[in-house]
Amino acid sequence: MASIAQEKPKQTNLGDSIHCQKNRHLSLLLSLDHIRIFAMRRPKPECLPNENWLVYNVTSTTKEKWCSEFSPFFLGPIELYSNNKDGKMFIAKNMENAWQFCKVYKQFTDADGYSPSQAYWQWAENGWNDSKPHRFPLGRKATRKIIYAPLYAKYVEQTDAYKKLNDIYIKYCCGDKNDKHKKPMALLDFDGWDHLGQGYTLEQVINMEKPKMGHAFVLAGLLENNLFWLSELEKSNVEELRKSGRLLKDI
Repeated sequence: MASIAQEKPKQTNLGDSIHCQKNRHLSLLLSLDHIRIFAMRRPKPECLPNENWLVYNVTSTTKEKWCSEFSPFFLGPIELYSNNKDGKMFIAKNMENAWQFCKVYKQFTDADGYSPSQAYWQWAENGWNDSKPHRFPLGRKATRKIIYAPLYAKYVEQTDAYKKLNDIYIKYCCGDKNDKHKKPMALLDFDGWDHLGQGYTLEQVINMEKPKMGHAFVLAGLLENNLFWLSELEKSNVEELRKSGRLLKDI
Protein backbone atom coordinates (compact mmCIF):
# COMPACT_ATOMS: atom_id res chain seq x y z
CA MET A 1 0.00 0.00 0.00
CA ALA A 2 1.33 3.42 -0.89
CA SER A 3 1.97 5.72 2.04
CA ILE A 4 -0.72 8.29 1.24
CA ALA A 5 -2.35 8.27 4.68
CA GLN A 6 -2.54 11.65 6.38
CA GLU A 7 -1.41 12.20 9.96
CA LYS A 8 -5.05 12.56 10.97
CA PRO A 9 -7.91 11.24 8.83
CA LYS A 10 -10.52 13.77 7.79
CA GLN A 11 -14.20 13.42 7.00
CA THR A 12 -13.63 14.42 3.42
CA ASN A 13 -13.42 13.01 -0.10
CA LEU A 14 -10.31 13.01 -2.26
CA GLY A 15 -10.57 13.79 -5.95
CA ASP A 16 -9.61 12.39 -9.33
CA SER A 17 -5.91 12.58 -8.53
CA ILE A 18 -6.52 9.49 -6.40
CA HIS A 19 -9.68 7.82 -7.68
CA CYS A 20 -9.73 8.14 -11.47
CA GLN A 21 -8.92 5.02 -13.46
CA LYS A 22 -5.41 6.03 -14.49
CA ASN A 23 -4.39 6.75 -10.88
CA ARG A 24 -5.76 3.72 -9.03
CA HIS A 25 -2.36 2.05 -9.06
CA LEU A 26 -1.32 4.47 -6.29
CA SER A 27 -2.63 2.08 -3.65
CA LEU A 28 -3.69 -1.55 -3.44
CA LEU A 29 -6.64 -0.27 -1.42
CA LEU A 30 -8.06 1.26 -4.59
CA SER A 31 -8.64 -2.07 -6.35
CA LEU A 32 -12.12 -2.61 -7.78
CA ASP A 33 -13.16 -5.11 -5.11
CA HIS A 34 -12.67 -2.49 -2.38
CA ILE A 35 -15.76 -0.33 -1.94
CA ARG A 36 -15.26 3.42 -1.66
CA ILE A 37 -17.21 5.35 0.94
CA PHE A 38 -17.81 9.05 0.44
CA ALA A 39 -19.12 11.77 2.73
CA MET A 40 -22.57 12.90 1.60
CA ARG A 41 -21.98 16.59 2.26
CA ARG A 42 -18.55 16.85 0.63
CA PRO A 43 -17.66 17.25 -3.07
CA LYS A 44 -17.29 13.93 -4.87
CA PRO A 45 -14.60 13.02 -7.43
CA GLU A 46 -15.58 13.94 -10.99
CA CYS A 47 -14.69 10.44 -12.12
CA LEU A 48 -17.83 9.03 -10.45
CA PRO A 49 -20.15 10.14 -13.28
CA ASN A 50 -17.42 10.36 -15.93
CA GLU A 51 -16.37 6.73 -15.48
CA ASN A 52 -19.86 5.41 -14.80
CA TRP A 53 -19.26 4.32 -11.20
CA LEU A 54 -21.85 2.34 -9.24
CA VAL A 55 -22.91 4.94 -6.64
CA TYR A 56 -25.53 4.29 -3.96
CA ASN A 57 -26.91 6.62 -1.31
CA VAL A 58 -27.44 4.28 1.67
CA THR A 59 -29.04 6.87 3.96
CA SER A 60 -32.66 7.78 4.72
CA THR A 61 -32.47 10.49 2.02
CA THR A 62 -31.90 8.09 -0.88
CA LYS A 63 -33.99 8.58 -4.01
CA GLU A 64 -33.79 4.87 -4.80
CA LYS A 65 -36.53 3.32 -2.70
CA TRP A 66 -34.84 -0.07 -2.38
CA CYS A 67 -31.76 1.54 -0.80
CA SER A 68 -33.80 2.94 2.09
CA GLU A 69 -33.55 -0.48 3.79
CA PHE A 70 -29.88 0.26 4.45
CA SER A 71 -30.71 3.23 6.69
CA PRO A 72 -30.54 2.54 10.46
CA PHE A 73 -33.65 4.75 10.71
CA PHE A 74 -35.68 2.14 8.79
CA LEU A 75 -33.84 -1.14 9.44
CA GLY A 76 -35.71 -3.19 12.03
CA PRO A 77 -37.12 -4.54 14.25
CA ILE A 78 -33.91 -5.47 16.07
CA GLU A 79 -33.74 -8.17 18.75
CA LEU A 80 -31.38 -7.23 21.58
CA TYR A 81 -31.24 -9.54 24.61
CA SER A 82 -33.46 -11.25 27.16
CA ASN A 83 -35.22 -9.38 29.92
CA ASN A 84 -34.02 -10.69 33.30
CA LYS A 85 -37.51 -10.26 34.75
CA ASP A 86 -39.52 -12.53 32.49
CA GLY A 87 -37.08 -13.83 29.88
CA LYS A 88 -38.79 -11.94 27.07
CA MET A 89 -36.62 -10.42 24.38
CA PHE A 90 -35.98 -6.68 24.31
CA ILE A 91 -36.79 -5.51 20.78
CA ALA A 92 -36.04 -2.10 19.25
CA LYS A 93 -38.24 -0.89 16.41
CA ASN A 94 -35.25 0.34 14.41
CA MET A 95 -31.47 0.02 14.37
CA GLU A 96 -30.85 3.64 15.31
CA ASN A 97 -32.68 3.32 18.61
CA ALA A 98 -31.21 -0.14 19.27
CA TRP A 99 -27.78 1.47 19.12
CA GLN A 100 -28.50 4.72 20.93
CA PHE A 101 -30.45 3.23 23.82
CA CYS A 102 -28.06 0.32 24.46
CA LYS A 103 -25.60 2.85 25.85
CA VAL A 104 -25.47 3.10 29.63
CA TYR A 105 -24.60 6.58 30.84
CA LYS A 106 -23.30 7.45 34.29
CA GLN A 107 -26.61 8.91 35.45
CA PHE A 108 -28.23 5.56 34.69
CA THR A 109 -25.97 3.36 36.86
CA ASP A 110 -26.45 1.94 40.35
CA ALA A 111 -24.34 2.93 43.33
CA ASP A 112 -21.42 0.80 42.08
CA GLY A 113 -21.12 3.10 39.06
CA TYR A 114 -21.25 0.21 36.57
CA SER A 115 -24.54 -1.72 36.76
CA PRO A 116 -27.55 -0.36 34.84
CA SER A 117 -30.13 1.12 37.20
CA GLN A 118 -33.90 0.72 37.04
CA ALA A 119 -34.04 4.21 35.56
CA TYR A 120 -31.81 3.02 32.69
CA TRP A 121 -34.11 0.14 31.82
CA GLN A 122 -37.11 2.45 31.79
CA TRP A 123 -35.26 4.97 29.60
CA ALA A 124 -33.98 2.26 27.26
CA GLU A 125 -37.34 0.49 26.89
CA ASN A 126 -39.03 3.79 26.09
CA GLY A 127 -36.43 4.38 23.40
CA TRP A 128 -36.58 0.89 21.90
CA ASN A 129 -40.39 1.05 21.76
CA ASP A 130 -40.33 4.39 19.94
CA SER A 131 -40.72 4.21 16.15
CA LYS A 132 -39.13 7.64 15.82
CA PRO A 133 -35.32 7.30 15.56
CA HIS A 134 -33.30 9.30 18.12
CA ARG A 135 -29.89 10.02 16.65
CA PHE A 136 -28.23 11.68 19.66
CA PRO A 137 -30.20 10.99 22.87
CA LEU A 138 -27.27 11.82 25.15
CA GLY A 139 -24.15 11.78 23.01
CA ARG A 140 -21.90 9.11 21.47
CA LYS A 141 -19.80 6.29 22.88
CA ALA A 142 -17.33 4.02 21.13
CA THR A 143 -19.10 0.66 21.38
CA ARG A 144 -18.99 -0.04 17.65
CA LYS A 145 -17.44 -3.49 17.88
CA ILE A 146 -19.80 -5.06 20.39
CA ILE A 147 -23.11 -3.36 19.56
CA TYR A 148 -23.37 -1.29 16.40
CA ALA A 149 -21.46 -3.25 13.76
CA PRO A 150 -22.65 -6.77 14.75
CA LEU A 151 -26.30 -5.73 15.09
CA TYR A 152 -26.40 -3.73 11.88
CA ALA A 153 -24.60 -6.46 9.92
CA LYS A 154 -26.87 -9.24 11.21
CA TYR A 155 -30.09 -7.49 10.24
CA VAL A 156 -29.13 -5.66 7.07
CA GLU A 157 -27.79 -8.92 5.63
CA GLN A 158 -31.34 -10.32 5.77
CA THR A 159 -32.90 -7.54 3.66
CA ASP A 160 -33.82 -7.69 -0.01
CA ALA A 161 -31.77 -4.53 -0.51
CA TYR A 162 -28.59 -6.23 0.69
CA LYS A 163 -29.18 -9.25 -1.55
CA LYS A 164 -29.62 -6.92 -4.54
CA LEU A 165 -26.53 -4.84 -3.74
CA ASN A 166 -24.47 -7.98 -3.13
CA ASP A 167 -25.45 -9.33 -6.56
CA ILE A 168 -24.40 -6.03 -8.15
CA TYR A 169 -21.09 -6.06 -6.26
CA ILE A 170 -20.26 -9.63 -7.34
CA LYS A 171 -21.21 -8.96 -10.95
CA TYR A 172 -19.39 -5.66 -11.47
CA CYS A 173 -16.67 -5.36 -8.81
CA CYS A 174 -15.19 -8.85 -8.46
CA GLY A 175 -13.20 -11.07 -10.79
CA ASP A 176 -10.95 -10.00 -13.66
CA LYS A 177 -9.99 -6.35 -13.19
CA ASN A 178 -9.33 -6.07 -16.93
CA ASP A 179 -12.94 -6.92 -17.76
CA LYS A 180 -14.33 -3.79 -19.43
CA HIS A 181 -17.66 -4.32 -17.65
CA LYS A 182 -16.07 -4.01 -14.18
CA LYS A 183 -16.80 -0.81 -12.27
CA PRO A 184 -15.90 0.71 -8.90
CA MET A 185 -18.65 0.91 -6.28
CA ALA A 186 -19.17 3.87 -3.94
CA LEU A 187 -21.51 4.23 -0.97
CA LEU A 188 -22.67 7.66 0.21
CA ASP A 189 -23.22 8.16 3.94
CA PHE A 190 -23.62 11.22 6.17
CA ASP A 191 -21.10 9.65 8.57
CA GLY A 192 -18.93 8.34 5.75
CA TRP A 193 -15.51 9.52 4.62
CA ASP A 194 -12.95 8.59 2.01
CA HIS A 195 -10.89 6.14 4.06
CA LEU A 196 -9.41 4.37 1.03
CA GLY A 197 -8.33 7.60 -0.63
CA GLN A 198 -6.60 8.60 2.61
CA GLY A 199 -4.92 5.21 2.87
CA TYR A 200 -6.88 3.61 5.72
CA THR A 201 -8.31 0.10 6.04
CA LEU A 202 -11.64 -0.80 7.60
CA GLU A 203 -9.75 -2.36 10.52
CA GLN A 204 -8.16 1.02 11.20
CA VAL A 205 -11.40 2.95 10.80
CA ILE A 206 -13.25 1.10 13.57
CA ASN A 207 -10.46 1.83 16.04
CA MET A 208 -10.44 5.59 15.38
CA GLU A 209 -12.18 8.01 17.70
CA LYS A 210 -12.63 10.41 14.78
CA PRO A 211 -13.96 10.76 12.12
CA LYS A 212 -17.31 9.05 12.66
CA MET A 213 -17.92 5.54 11.39
CA GLY A 214 -21.26 5.37 9.60
CA HIS A 215 -23.17 2.23 8.69
CA ALA A 216 -21.76 2.33 5.14
CA PHE A 217 -18.46 1.00 6.51
CA VAL A 218 -20.22 -2.05 7.97
CA LEU A 219 -22.11 -2.54 4.72
CA ALA A 220 -18.85 -2.40 2.76
CA GLY A 221 -17.29 -4.95 5.10
CA LEU A 222 -20.21 -7.33 4.59
CA LEU A 223 -20.03 -7.07 0.81
CA GLU A 224 -16.27 -7.65 0.84
CA ASN A 225 -16.67 -10.42 3.47
CA ASN A 226 -14.33 -8.52 5.75
CA LEU A 227 -15.93 -8.63 9.20
CA PHE A 228 -13.46 -6.12 10.56
CA TRP A 229 -15.26 -5.64 13.90
CA LEU A 230 -14.55 -9.22 15.04
CA SER A 231 -11.47 -10.59 16.78
CA GLU A 232 -8.98 -12.17 14.38
CA LEU A 233 -9.82 -15.78 15.30
CA GLU A 234 -13.58 -15.26 15.19
CA LYS A 235 -13.25 -13.21 12.02
CA SER A 236 -11.59 -15.94 9.97
CA ASN A 237 -14.06 -18.59 11.16
CA VAL A 238 -17.18 -16.54 10.44
CA GLU A 239 -15.91 -15.30 7.09
CA GLU A 240 -15.26 -18.89 6.01
CA LEU A 241 -18.81 -19.90 6.97
CA ARG A 242 -20.25 -16.95 5.03
CA LYS A 243 -18.46 -18.16 1.90
CA SER A 244 -20.69 -21.25 2.02
CA GLY A 245 -23.81 -19.08 2.02
CA ARG A 246 -24.47 -18.98 5.77
CA LEU A 247 -26.03 -15.81 7.16
CA LEU A 248 -24.77 -14.16 10.34
CA LYS A 249 -28.08 -14.89 12.08
CA ASP A 250 -27.38 -18.62 11.62
CA ILE A 251 -23.74 -18.58 12.73
